[in-house]
Amino acid sequence: MAIDLKSLQKNRAKAPRILIHGGEGVGKTTFACSAPSPVVIDLESGLGVLEVPHVQPDTYIEVLDVINALIEQEHDYKTVVIDSLDALESMITIETCTRNKWSSISEPAYGRGYAERTALWTPLWVALDKLRDVRNVIIIMIAHSQIVKVEDPVLPAFDKHTPHLYKTETAKATEWPDVVGYA
Repeated sequence: MAIDLKSLQKNRAKAPRILIHGGEGVGKTTFACSAPSPVVIDLESGLGVLEVPHVQPDTYIEVLDVINALIEQEHDYKTVVIDSLDALESMITIETCTRNKWSSISEPAYGRGYAERTALWTPLWVALDKLRDVRNVIIIMIAHSQIVKVEDPVLPAFDKHTPHLYKTETAKATEWPDVVGYA
């Protein structure tokens, strides 16, 4: 098949999607708030002395409502910060249990509760992609870290720092962004 090089198109640059994870107090939020014109979805009251526009939703549905408002309404924000994914995971757990009338995420057999919770993250990723596509804003997600032991069949076992989320959520949270940083 012959290709005409004149038909090649130039990619339209999009704002980056960033995940920054690390220990408590190392400056993840300060780093994120130094991005251009930030607004913070503050899920754990972690702004301290930082004076930035922020909103503190109480539920997962309210988080989605904030993101949808940022998509639909005119604003001058160039960066959206979600602080933190750990707190968001707790909100999603509560939403999953409420929808299914479970007393805990581990109540249903065979890990079904965790699978239901993982599925509930999908609207978040879709909304954040739409926000980036429509408004071209930088998206910075903050998470705390945990140390996970990796048992490699070829190499000796080693420790790895990963976001402090359930394993399936960690996989998506590190696959979705363009940049994953550790602080």
